[in-house]
Amino acid sequence: MMKMIGDRVAAGEHLEKVFQDLGTVVFRPGSVPVRVGIQTPGTLFWQVHAGVSELSDNAPDWNRGLKRTVKEHLDEALAKGWQTCIPKPGDDPRILFSIISNPFRRVRGNQKLTEVLLPKLYKYVVLDSRMNSSTRFADYVLPIASWYESTRFKWVTPLSPYLVVTNKATPALGQSKTDYETIYLLTKKIQERAIARGIKVVKSTQGLDINFSTIYDEMSMGGAVGENDSEVLLKQTFEHGKQFGEVTWEQFKEKGFARFTRMPMAGGPAGNSCDIPKNDSVVALTFHTVRKDPYPTTTRRIQFYLDHPLYHEYDEVLPRHKNPPTIGGDYPLILTGGKTRWSIHSAWRDSRIMMRLHRAEPYVVISVEDAARRGIKEMDWIRVHNDTGEFQARAAVSPTMQPGQTLMYHAWERHQFRGKGDMNSVSASPINPVELAGGPGQHLTYHMSEGQASMFDRESRVEIERMEAAS
Repeated sequence: MMKMIGDRVAAGEHLEKVFQDLGTVVFRPGSVPVRVGIQTPGTLFWQVHAGVSELSDNAPDWNRGLKRTVKEHLDEALAKGWQTCIPKPGDDPRILFSIISNPFRRVRGNQKLTEVLLPKLYKYVVLDSRMNSSTRFADYVLPIASWYESTRFKWVTPLSPYLVVTNKATPALGQSKTDYETIYLLTKKIQERAIARGIKVVKSTQGLDINFSTIYDEMSMGGAVGENDSEVLLKQTFEHGKQFGEVTWEQFKEKGFARFTRMPMAGGPAGNSCDIPKNDSVVALTFHTVRKDPYPTTTRRIQFYLDHPLYHEYDEVLPRHKNPPTIGGDYPLILTGGKTRWSIHSAWRDSRIMMRLHRAEPYVVISVEDAARRGIKEMDWIRVHNDTGEFQARAAVSPTMQPGQTLMYHAWERHQFRGKGDMNSVSASPINPVELAGGPGQHLTYHMSEGQASMFDRESRVEIERMEAAS
């Protein structure tokens, strides 16, 4: 790392040297970063530490056909190193930060978070630009500048061949700060308090040595960057990566987007594995099909056969059809889901302007036949329930639904529901044991944003009944 820099104006000049040094330490060509901590798949954290597993563990089998309990499968996966859960089962988390996340809105069976997880926590801190389902339960809410109150990248993945930048259009509102500035100042205060208390190296739950007496010095790169220098870091990241040809940061900001010219070294875009031609379509996997690079599988080829004990145990070594289990109980209706078209997740779900474009309160789409059988008419209040929980919503009667099918678009906030529960209250989201597999082969290993056991609500069984009025 660098020594302290007295002239802050010169920070940009020194950063290039820092990035060059980091490039040789943090990245190896063609590989993922070597200086990484241990990540816990979100699903495992909620199942192990937030009590979500109780919704299915304590319920009837729901025709899942399990050879062993999910807990037995999880214990095996952790013992054999197929999965990682930090903190370990039995070690309760004490401080939780929610950053770029809204777990009390999106986690299936989120009623268990309030019952099981919150009592374990000394502090729950949420960083967000708006009040939402999670901020309602936070001890501290740190206001974050919104998308147009700071300069930032958008959609940072070559799944699209273009990187987009949003330029700061207006000052941050009130006391809100950018994500970077907030984390920077927290780190600065942590080091200050650590030095005052004589605390130096602390062993993290991942087994890493964290020196709290120098953590701010490391984050600031020896003083090269301060809390207001996020754009300096963006510029260096953009230009140092050399993924956009000769396009400069200033040209990028002026145009608003830049086309990738090559794949980055990190492992995230492994699904592309291709060159990005200048004036042609992007064709995935040409590194393997044209250049003949081996695939990151156990056979080093395209692989459908999964020779793994868990897949053998459940007869899924090859893709096959299995009838969906009766998750939630033996009820006649299947609750499916859809992506809302008026918001990106819950970002504008409660925006008054956007709510003028659609039904402005939670509703469930139900078939004409199922509605008639239950005496339900358009816009009636209905109660949706199963063994897991219940919620109230409006009815949207539609001929597009098959009998036995109901649908609810995602991302409604908890405070938009009346009465007890929300749409996630009926979703137990049990883990499929085969998704706990791991071992040799990148395709069976959890990576950032990919390969974790899933949370689903597409096959939950429910019953719906008409209510005289919302309670």
